[in-house]
Amino acid sequence: MKTTLLAVLMLLGFGASAQKPLNQYNSAKQKDGKWITYWDANWKTVKDSSKARYFRYNVFVNGKEVYPMGPCGKKGWRLEGDTTTTFLDGRYNWYNEKGVLVSTHIFKKGEYVDVKEYYANGKLNQHFAYGQKYRDWPNTWVYYFYDKDGKATRYAAFYNDKTNGWGLHEVTEADTKRVN
Repeated sequence: MKTTLLAVLMLLGFGASAQKPLNQYNSAKQKDGKWITYWDANWKTVKDSSKARYFRYNVFVNGKEVYPMGPCGKKGWRLEGDTTTTFLDGRYNWYNEKGVLVSTHIFKKGEYVDVKEYYANGKLNQHFAYGQKYRDWPNTWVYYFYDKDGKATRYAAFYNDKTNGWGLHEVTEADTKRVN
């Protein structure tokens, strides 16, 4: 029993110590790894956490932001979602000054899962599927483009193509795979 308990405690300790710390820079002084991003009450990015109203996690690879934030918090826009918590979790819908749904942002425990942006007619315009990985590669996601009727017309994936670096690259629907 003691041996089993000791083995479990060692494994737990190893797992905790194996996690990289937050907000680190690489040798080229670029953001690298998991970072905390902060926003003020108007959803503008702030560097000083004491001025923050909301926060979420983000990932950077050699200075490149992996999960960028879509449109939100513009003047006259209304937010629907849990604004009582500072840690983003759940669904957040943004409506423009006319009350039309502009975008939906979904977070799970501070991690971005999805962003959907809509045409004025209510049909889906773009979908940033952060929870969907390209070829099961880490720090990748799939981007869908839609026509005004809501039909998917193009697919792209955010990944490192080893030649041009991190960015959006055209792919086929068959290239994408859900891993959640």
